[in-house]
Amino acid sequence: LLDMARDLETSLPLVANLMAMTSVSWGAASMAAGAGSDRWGRRPFLVGGPIALAACMAGAAVSQTFFAVAVWATLAGGCAGAFTGVL
Repeated sequence: LLDMARDLETSLPLVANLMAMTSVSWGAASMAAGAGSDRWGRRPFLVGGPIALAACMAGAAVSQTFFAVAVWATLAGGCAGAFTGVL
């Protein structure tokens, strides 16, 4: 985390908040995906979730600012939640 804070030119507590943002979006997406899988089936979530998660991780890897990483990390948490919420 120290290297990440240094690379993004921000403080360590802000970088640690990325974990909280990821977990909140993960939980919300899990709940929504559970309801969505009852309506549309599990397949869209089981196929689309990991693909979208990979795209979010690629976006976070090339981000240059803390805000961009925060957005990608939050979206990645949602994608992970959509995938694991239907397992």
